Amino acid sequence: MSKLKDKLSNFNNELQRLKEADKEHKKQGVSDVVRDGFIQRFEFTYELAWKTTKVFLEDTGILDVNSPKAVIKEAYAQKLISDEKNWLLMLNDRNMTFHMY
Repeated sequence: MSKLKDKLSNFNNELQRLKEADKEHKKQGVSDVVRDGFIQRFEFTYELAWKTTKVFLEDTGILDVNSPKAVIKEAYAQKLISDEKNWLLMLNDRNMTFHMY
């Protein structure tokens, strides 16, 4: 299996786990354990999103994007995502949660 297919598969699996955490959070409210798990799954999912996009860009010949911000900006330029602002806000959120824990 190619590197991109592996990344896409891992991303889809993690996205499903994030959706599960969202349902659990809505069902149980804001217990620390559920909240922490939800935050961690968001972090994992976001990491896989930008890293998967990076591999896709590399496969198309775009090799000079190495940071999450650069990948998001290039993904927007290539019309892979339509809302650069929200992706950058999520990056900021991910950075904040990563450094808080």
